[in-house]
Amino acid sequence: QVLGYDITDAKGRLVTTVNSGKPYHLRTYLRALSAMTTDWEMFIHIDGQKRRHNGDHKLFGGKYPCSLWVKDDILMDDHEFKLEPNFTAGAYTIYFGFYMGETRLKISKGPNDGADRVTGRTITVQ
Repeated sequence: QVLGYDITDAKGRLVTTVNSGKPYHLRTYLRALSAMTTDWEMFIHIDGQKRRHNGDHKLFGGKYPCSLWVKDDILMDDHEFKLEPNFTAGAYTIYFGFYMGETRLKISKGPNDGADRVTGRTITVQ
């Protein structure tokens, strides 16, 4: 269950605008609704202006895989990302979810794009 997410700058301040070439963190807050047997990885897509930033990564730096989660664990994944220096300015939508190989974890409810990606908010790239 996705409890929420936020984006912070390198100093930990919440932001709604990002600059290409600078580091930011996407922090995703989750609750384990049951034990899991698959060690899913997380993907992040920042889409817009006919561009995409991919942020595929192992949750928690690979230190706490999904197969170790127990029911009702409250978790926060912190993923650093940096948009390429020539990223086009404008509005972008954040999408994220879990995958293993070519398979995505199914989204049963909540905002999603129909392709098993959680639909996040729009951010502005400067």
